[in-house]
Amino acid sequence: TEIRSAYSVSQLKEAAGGGGAATGAASAASASSQQAAGGATAATAATGAASAASASPQQAAGGGATGAAGAALRGTLYHRVLERLSPEDGENLEAIQEAIRRVSGEIPETAPIDPEDIARFYRSPLGRRVQEAFRRGKRQTEQPFVMGLPVSRLPGELRTSIAEAAGAAGATSGTPAKQEAEERLPSGSAEELVLVQGIIDLFLEEADGLVLVDYKTDAAREETLRRRYQSQLALYREALERALGKPVKETWIYSFHLGREVFISET
Repeated sequence: TEIRSAYSVSQLKEAAGGGGAATGAASAASASSQQAAGGATAATAATGAASAASASPQQAAGGGATGAAGAALRGTLYHRVLERLSPEDGENLEAIQEAIRRVSGEIPETAPIDPEDIARFYRSPLGRRVQEAFRRGKRQTEQPFVMGLPVSRLPGELRTSIAEAAGAAGATSGTPAKQEAEERLPSGSAEELVLVQGIIDLFLEEADGLVLVDYKTDAAREETLRRRYQSQLALYREALERALGKPVKETWIYSFHLGREVFISET
């Protein structure tokens, strides 16, 4: 799961050349989202000023032999394998290896992943629930969304990006960049509407509600993952509830580094 971008309405207006055009652009994005996601959401909107907001927390938190870019590519490899591999083959090491081989050809210069990492996920209690939901036709993957929120409700890294994109960040010596950017936001900006675009890795529809699942490959401990991604996943939870009109009863991270699920929240 990742936040792909966040655009303030004023930035969309500027990019579109006026308020009316911006409203049309936002409406078109919303309409396309309904078609692309079958009721969840997706948006296609671009402004050069907001491009800094498109970096995902996973990329920012990357590491490994080739740095953040290599970590992000490795995360993409896991996501694509999981998207394309049938859960019915989730414990079949030969099928997993074939899926890795096919996907690796699309992502050059990426360190290979161990098929056992994928099999271990499907042997976990959470993986068993994924397989059961798949058999019932109640498993959804790579679900795009767009959601309007005031700047004040965004995770810190996105608030900073919006501030910088709007030209609000300065260069006050000794002040942390995040704090400085937020302090220098123009009056009223905290409640300005922002369109947040992202991708939900996986959700399951169970009898008593939805289960939101996010894959992570960060080399991090359980408490670090919770701290790093809790606010981001709260946005995805809200987006999913708005789109489907059903409660998200549980939110989980599956950590491939730890080889286990990490519970985030429940209703």
